Amino acid sequence: MSLESAITGYIDKNLNIVPISTTIGEVGQKMLELGVDSILVLENEEISGIVTQKDMMKGISKKIDASGTVESIMSKPVITIENTANVGDAVKMMTENNVRRLVVKEGSNKIGIITQQKIFGNLSSKAFEIPELEMPEKIRCPYCSSFFLKKGELSKHIDQIHIGYGVFDGNFSKVDDLGSISSP
Repeated sequence: MSLESAITGYIDKNLNIVPISTTIGEVGQKMLELGVDSILVLENEEISGIVTQKDMMKGISKKIDASGTVESIMSKPVITIENTANVGDAVKMMTENNVRRLVVKEGSNKIGIITQQKIFGNLSSKAFEIPELEMPEKIRCPYCSSFFLKKGELSKHIDQIHIGYGVFDGNFSKVDDLGSISSP
């Protein structure tokens, strides 16, 4: 994927829409039935908002009555992007507006929705795991599972025990001279 790629390959053309009179409970049920994490809200024949899982969670945390309408929890206004835009434009617009979804339009017609998940979810074949950046309180020797508080202590241990005494070569004749080793 390139940031210059057209967004057309990332658009979900299934627009899930409910009228503004829909209750919070009904929209939650519909989201579950459809297996979606957002639904657009229609008011006066125009898309006026969006209800996301995050909006639902906020509603629950504020103890908003499920029989109330979605208007009380929906995010608005809906941010739109033209279908001629590229992925970089979409990512920039999402970042600037602190949203994860954009409604895609062609002229004045709403034709779909593009999400961060759809854009970045396509990168799974190129994904890699980020290493742990925080050092643990204790460092484990990869050879014998002993624990150490400092990298220098571990390095000295490996040099003296595993390399210097020939343990790697199967020489256990001086094993009693090694001292105590912390158990894992």
